[in-house]
Amino acid sequence: MKAMRRRVLIWASTPITGTALAGTGIYLARVGLADADTLTSALGLAAALAGLATAIIGLITTHPTSNPPPPHRLPHHRSRTRHRLA
Repeated sequence: MKAMRRRVLIWASTPITGTALAGTGIYLARVGLADADTLTSALGLAAALAGLATAIIGLITTHPTSNPPPPHRLPHHRSRTRHRLA
């Protein structure tokens, strides 16, 4: 069920992202190079701040467990050592 949901989200977000990028490119081409440079700098700052906020929220909301789960122990198989070539 999770794989299907993920697939739907990817297929839904791809055309939305493509349309947003194309629209932004067309807008910046019409505005002019100087104004486009200023606007893209502001958009880059906003994206960087959003990423920083997301990282900080992730660090704050992730609580380390006081009792980590025990390591998974695999049984030792002697079959690997039994057939060694001398």
